Amino acid sequence: YNNGRKIVRDSNGTIHLLYSSSTSGANGDIYHVAMPSGSDNLISNVSSSSEVNDASSSLAIDSSNNLHAVWGDGTPGAWQNIWFRKYTSSASTWGSTRTRLNTAGKYGSNPTVLASGANVYALWYGAENSPASVGLCMNYSTDSGSTWAGSAEKKAISGTGTVLDADIDSSSDL
Repeated sequence: YNNGRKIVRDSNGTIHLLYSSSTSGANGDIYHVAMPSGSDNLISNVSSSSEVNDASSSLAIDSSNNLHAVWGDGTPGAWQNIWFRKYTSSASTWGSTRTRLNTAGKYGSNPTVLASGANVYALWYGAENSPASVGLCMNYSTDSGSTWAGSAEKKAISGTGTVLDADIDSSSDL
């Protein structure tokens, strides 16, 4: 289960939605639907990868109407990766590359993303330090997702909860 935002509205009134579907065969992918006011819906594939069961997506929008998407993949026999991709509103397209936000070989699930100005924050439930140490993990960018600081486990979480939620205040603090 992921409670990350999956629907946002830009300053032009266009509604943007992320969803997971396995319409491309056995592999589930993350899709973006743009619903401009008075126009046909536009659908594009965000994850477009060979991973199996891309799911648990989250969507954020910044002040320039750029979209920031994160999702997890469920590749059998492997740790779940947390991915990021940016949609640039001025080009009306998703960037050509996707970025892994968690450390390769480390577990992550249920990501959520937030954006404020050029700051983008991704949080997920996972294990960065060791498989036995599960906690709140995060990675952040100060340049709209072009580069990332590197993932880190910030706080150990006890229990079985895996639902994360966060927000950014008026000072752009997480």
